Parts: sequence; structure tokens; C-alpha cells
Amino acid sequence: MTPLLTIRSTPGRVAAWAWIAFSALNLIDIAVRGRDMASLVMTTLLLFGCGIAYVLGLRPAVVADEDGVT
Repeated sequence: MTPLLTIRSTPGRVAAWAWIAFSALNLIDIAVRGRDMASLVMTTLLLFGCGIAYVLGLRPAVVADEDGVT
């Protein structure tokens, strides 16, 4: 049962990857310079945002196969 067609939102995927790249650069900066409570809070928010980007931008798909559309 291989999917015949998978459709994903291109703007959603681009926005999600842009957020992940932005977060990665900021996390590198925090790792180099951050040593206080604000750094911990921002790290938490950036990682939470990456989870939201995954759920809303990277994961959703419309898949069509022999059985129907999911």
C-alpha cells in the first residue's frame, strides 16, 4: 500500500523551515553567550516554537491511495 499522491502546503513548509533555521542560529548564540535565566527561558520558547512549526508546517499532509484520502 504505497501512497499514490501526497500533498503538503508549500508556504507552511517554507515558514516552518525558516523558523527552525532562525531557532538553530539563536540556540547557537545562546550556547555561546547565554548563562542566565533569560537564556533558559528563550531556549524553552525557541524549542516550543520548533514543536509548533513541526506540527503546523511540516507534519500535515493529504495522502491519496487505493483506499481513499486521508
